[in-house]
Amino acid sequence: MAAKNTPIRSSCHCGAITVTVPRLPEYANSCQCTICRRYGAAWGYYHPDEVKIETKPGTITKQYIWGDRDISFNFCENCGCV
Repeated sequence: MAAKNTPIRSSCHCGAITVTVPRLPEYANSCQCTICRRYGAAWGYYHPDEVKIETKPGTITKQYIWGDRDISFNFCENCGCV
């Protein structure tokens, strides 16, 4: 596990999208909706200004919005990673 104040960098499977956050999240949510159960993920939350998203040239992201339409799932068009 990363040190509490160490930046965390992650990417989609193909490496086209990279996300960097400044530290471990202060709060994580384990949603139980059908989509989140399939992902098997706990979601960390940050202020938008703290999240750096980089994409390789030509990268296309897609968005899926369902249910009450208040949460969106963004994913890489190439590899499908959320």
